[in-house]
Amino acid sequence: SDTPPSTGSILINDGAASTNSTSVTLTLSCTDSGSGCSQMRFSNDNSTWSSWEAYSISKSWMLTSGDGTKTVYVQYMDSAGNVSATYSDTIILDTVAPTTTDFPAGGTYISAQSVTLSCSDSGSACDKIYYTTDGTTPTTASTIYASPISISTTTTLKFFAVYMAGNSEAVKTEVYTISSGIDLTVSSLSAPANIATGVSVTVSNTVKNIGSSASTTSYLKFYLSTDAVIESSDIYLAQRSVSSLAGGASSTASTTIKLPVTL
Repeated sequence: SDTPPSTGSILINDGAASTNSTSVTLTLSCTDSGSGCSQMRFSNDNSTWSSWEAYSISKSWMLTSGDGTKTVYVQYMDSAGNVSATYSDTIILDTVAPTTTDFPAGGTYISAQSVTLSCSDSGSACDKIYYTTDGTTPTTASTIYASPISISTTTTLKFFAVYMAGNSEAVKTEVYTISSGIDLTVSSLSAPANIATGVSVTVSNTVKNIGSSASTTSYLKFYLSTDAVIESSDIYLAQRSVSSLAGGASSTASTTIKLPVTL
């Protein structure tokens, strides 16, 4: 008597984890110690099968449409008509292009920026991000992103991502303008926790130029507000003059303010 084929296997695209096409190649293997492997048939759902055809070690096959995990099943038949067990392999179908984002986004900044590139994908996962900082269009021969990109001068950053499935997104462009200008900020402010109306108090304050260019004379104004946003309804209390500050320099002073008797 003859027994069914004893061993068999199937690989989709040589065992690849993912693909961006429904058209795949199956690599097949069947061993039968009796009459020999003769036929084979295939299915995408282990229910509806293709017609039996002559055994071969390779087969072109179409996956079902729609991104996600796909399984292809195969059965072998020997020359005596014995049918093997069912063998299968899986692959992820991913036809959607990846999406890469940059943080911070391009724009005008007064100091050097550390730009992070990240890739998102709902399918086969991102493989690599390629980029350039000289304005040229990146290719798969360009620098591979591995860590935040330091941008200290005005730079045109171009980048794109490639999925494990082979999909590529369109090249994106971001321009970072680094302006070594003036940037005044209140670096410290100290006032009593409670202030009575009609009473003068002293508020310690420091203004710092975190830019690199010298500022001209400016004014620090104090308002009574219910939040951190100065609006026309807020009450003006006092101001002080801040003389010219070189880049990185600070001006510290104590300013006297008085809350109105009627609020």
